[in-house]
Amino acid sequence: MRALGRAIGNLLRVALLPLWLLARRLSRPKSAWVELRLPARLVELRIADPLWKRLLPATRALRATSLEDVRELCRTIASDPRVVGLLVQVPPLETGWAACASLHQALVGLRAAGKQVVCYLPEGGGNRELYVALAAERIYAARLTAFAPLGLATRPLYFKRVLDRLGLSVQVQACGEYKSAAEPLSREGMSEPARVQTQALLDSLHAELEQALCARSAVGPERAKQVLARGLLQAEQAVELGVLDGLAYEDELPERLQIPVGKGRAYASAGRYLRFHRGKLWRALRRQPYIAVIPVRGAISIDASGLMQSGATLRHVVGALREVSNDGAALAVVLYVNSPGGSALASELIHRDVERLAKKKPVVAYFADVAASGGYYVAAPARRIVAQAVSVTGSIGVISLKVAAPGLLQQLGVAIDAVQTTPHADMFSVVRPLTAEENELQQSYAQQLYARFLEVVASGRGRTTAEIDVLARGRVWSGRDAHAHGLIDVLGGFDRALDEARALLPQLSADQRAKLLPQVHVAKHPEPPDPPRPTPATAAQQVLAALAPALPEGLQLALGPSGRELAFYYAPNLLELG
Repeated sequence: MRALGRAIGNLLRVALLPLWLLARRLSRPKSAWVELRLPARLVELRIADPLWKRLLPATRALRATSLEDVRELCRTIASDPRVVGLLVQVPPLETGWAACASLHQALVGLRAAGKQVVCYLPEGGGNRELYVALAAERIYAARLTAFAPLGLATRPLYFKRVLDRLGLSVQVQACGEYKSAAEPLSREGMSEPARVQTQALLDSLHAELEQALCARSAVGPERAKQVLARGLLQAEQAVELGVLDGLAYEDELPERLQIPVGKGRAYASAGRYLRFHRGKLWRALRRQPYIAVIPVRGAISIDASGLMQSGATLRHVVGALREVSNDGAALAVVLYVNSPGGSALASELIHRDVERLAKKKPVVAYFADVAASGGYYVAAPARRIVAQAVSVTGSIGVISLKVAAPGLLQQLGVAIDAVQTTPHADMFSVVRPLTAEENELQQSYAQQLYARFLEVVASGRGRTTAEIDVLARGRVWSGRDAHAHGLIDVLGGFDRALDEARALLPQLSADQRAKLLPQVHVAKHPEPPDPPRPTPATAAQQVLAALAPALPEGLQLALGPSGRELAFYYAPNLLELG
């Protein structure tokens, strides 16, 4: 039916060919410059909207710009002799460091193709905005703006004394001295292992920013250190130090770019430019082979109940993996991971399906901003792992916690009594802490999960569990350091992951591999989870849910959806990495 529909459509296009050619001629962008106005938040993948949404003009403005669109725009401009350059408007960004790195690399690649790239910062900027803009050969900003290349810092908050006053106790079972997710609830300050790994992560990110700053001819290494040490800069000071090339209002930019001001537009909008170049007269009758992209985004859970209201649920991820496994047009798979981890059981079951899929088709994993703990676990069977130098990964370890509130209940005048059939029947109750024996049982289970985690990573990396244990113990790594230690294979962006997937199809010619395009696959028929649905939230979950609003943004609670299972989680509390 698909082929028949497209054949009829092609016949109609033949009849309307003169009108189509006239419309193409009239809609051709006439400016030698293309303008890209970045949104505050960039997404990596472009997911096709339903037809009804594409037909509504009001919804077009709500669609997020994807890095996939930006890369396509840069490739198209690079091969277009009519276009001189790209003007990029950079607003205050709310996107992650890995996405910023991918954007930076796309703009650097466009410059390498011989095109001009100019960035304009109408509101100034901080670390991220400057990092993106440093990919351009010229940077302009509005007058009276300020720049804050302050470097990187984190100041996590610790709540143990508050919890003690409330009569709440937190018992933590963790495998690995670096597994520090629960420290804000169980300590009054940062442990030394947590400080070591956090400092190493910040140093790695800082090095990327400093390296980008050094690449400007007007700055150099010594001045780059001076700029970062100084921190806050007025726009005029940024020009004097070579960080900016000049100040301009937006209406003055055409003059700076030497664009003749006439009756037409000074620039072609990126959206209009791409729509014109995507226009095709004919549609292929047969479904084309492609590279399937399966997202694993957010907390990994059995389902969307409990504390994990959204994210990578077992049924949706497994459903997508199994559908792609049976799709003959999907020749290879890129597992897109942007997850801090979550349920150990869900991670294990997703890992199993990735492993099964990898026996049928090449699987490459791409790590975005965060692919740690369970996020690393599910990607371990991939043939190749690609990540940005500023991605956060590792955290190979296990953690769980138990919240008890006997002190709070006593303060409230609540009496506690019990009737039970076995000594441990109420061990998960919020009314009492774990006994020493129960704590040992939980720790033993955590050790079992940790041993399995090491086994999974060792198998995927082709190394021994002893070699992986040295790199594990819950330690968080930047992509750069993870690459140096062999936890990832290649440094690069999502486009590099696609190239790696194409390279794993030697049966195709180079031309056929180049034509394989990515297609995001969202499960059409999610598979039901293998275990039974979790029971309603336990009392411990209810206490954690009540605490959640008081916790700093970014702190992930390490309790599984059932209230009883252990979790693979990354929670560094890097709250001030702007």
